[in-house]
Amino acid sequence: MRRQLRAELVEITTTGAPRALVGAALLAAAALAAVALAARSPADLRSQGALGDALTLAAAGAAPFALALGVLALAGRQPHGTLDAAVVAADSRRQVIAARLVVRTVAAALAGLLAAAVAVAVTAPWMARDPGWDALGAAGAQVALANAAAAGLLGAAGVGLGALAARPLPALALGAPPLAALALGPGRALLALAALAALALALGTRAFTRRDLVA
Repeated sequence: MRRQLRAELVEITTTGAPRALVGAALLAAAALAAVALAARSPADLRSQGALGDALTLAAAGAAPFALALGVLALAGRQPHGTLDAAVVAADSRRQVIAARLVVRTVAAALAGLLAAAVAVAVTAPWMARDPGWDALGAAGAQVALANAAAAGLLGAAGVGLGALAARPLPALALGAPPLAALALGPGRALLALAALAALALALGTRAFTRRDLVA
């Protein structure tokens, strides 16, 4: 298991696709945080509500990329032979999924935190003019942490969907329900995402352990 975790850490930090997805997530977060500010009146830009909107839209912008970060852990690997090598090196296919699940979930959650930091950075030039402004505040911190948790769960769901569908595009298409769950609000969204991630992982593990990976 440790070997699998080390291999996945090396892959996610040195290959182009994961880094490109995180970069795209941050760009989307910045763009949608700016949209949140543009939708408010000038007098309302320095309110904590503006920051809340920016955090929410930033999370929405980063969400598809968090899902894709998980999907690409397993989907689309068979033509390149990388999954065959991973299965041979592991004691079982479940270890392959477990190692990718741990690393991709943490990476997606960190991407969610970075998206929140981007939202704060985008709103800071306007809100910092208020002497009583708190850079994040307790409420903002709760939203940021909830968004990071949601991103992590999306990454976990993506791993399961990638294992289930085996190909990136079908796996991403199956990610529509987890993405839609974000609209339920912080508390309900996390519960729904946890349930959907568990379902995706259960189905994905079953499919992956039975699939013939030899090209």
